[in-house]
Amino acid sequence: MSQMTTMTFGEARACARAVLPLKVPLMVWGPPGAGKSALARRVAADLGIERIYDLRGSLLDAVDLRGFPVVRDDGVTHWCAPAFLPRPDDGPALLLLDELTQSPPPVQAGMLQLFLDRRVGEYALPDDTLILAAGNRAEDRAGVQRLIAPLLNRMLHVELAVDPEEWLVWAAGAGVIEEVRATIAYRPELLFHHDPKEDTRAFPTPRAWEFASRVYPVTPEGLRWPLLEGTVGRGATAEFMAVVEVRARLVPVETLLGGAATVRLPDNPIMLHAQVGQLVEHARRHGDAPTLQALLTLANRMPRELSALLVAQAAKVQPALLVLPEAQPWLARHLHLLTD
Repeated sequence: MSQMTTMTFGEARACARAVLPLKVPLMVWGPPGAGKSALARRVAADLGIERIYDLRGSLLDAVDLRGFPVVRDDGVTHWCAPAFLPRPDDGPALLLLDELTQSPPPVQAGMLQLFLDRRVGEYALPDDTLILAAGNRAEDRAGVQRLIAPLLNRMLHVELAVDPEEWLVWAAGAGVIEEVRATIAYRPELLFHHDPKEDTRAFPTPRAWEFASRVYPVTPEGLRWPLLEGTVGRGATAEFMAVVEVRARLVPVETLLGGAATVRLPDNPIMLHAQVGQLVEHARRHGDAPTLQALLTLANRMPRELSALLVAQAAKVQPALLVLPEAQPWLARHLHLLTD
């Protein structure tokens, strides 16, 4: 098992932005579907890098990195670098060694010079190319190869953790459907669950939930359950469909906001939790002062935990909420709930 301190996506992204420009190779560890490849794309964008070379060691033989030998006019054998390595005229580039832990030991050995000296034989990595590697951990039982010690010692290492709160913020801006976000908001532990000892073909991960968000709206109603079961697993599908059923019985958001002081709130905690999700989504799209004032009125009528959840999540998408005069009495009574 790993003994490393884990980082959220945002923390790992900040570390990568800091160390990669120093030309220090970085290895990102994490479970399947946690967002390792997405992290590489985000970091490249952060650093203004448009070209990414995605190199998979599992597809190489040990000699492939060196290239093809040719005898030139001088009678000496030279090596033509493979096209899958960055060229000097490419401009800024990221060499992504994705699924590095799938590489067999001979291929890993062939990468040693690349990671330390930024060369392979006659080939030299362009000065404006950065190296980022990613792979699963041994405990994930994802068919990984143990990385050889000399290769491990040529990189910095971070381990990526799945953070539901951070993911929900991303999902709201990425177009993930409300039903998926409501499910994760109510049951955060469903964002990722993978027991390598269980014989399951599908299991919930951030990647799988994104797939679910894309396939659910276009799947015929009678086929939604089996297709989702094949995407996020049986248990997560049951929870998701229960949330969908609850949401169908919710009070319309316009009714809640229009009668914030008097409208009857659901007694069922699951339904009230789902209403919170709808209110936050509405606030994200409509952050005018009357909407936020009505939201605070509703928060004052909810149980403490859900009141704190509503205000905290709404403030993330509309920070102006916390500076409204109407927010000050709520903060005076409940600020400790936001900081616990």
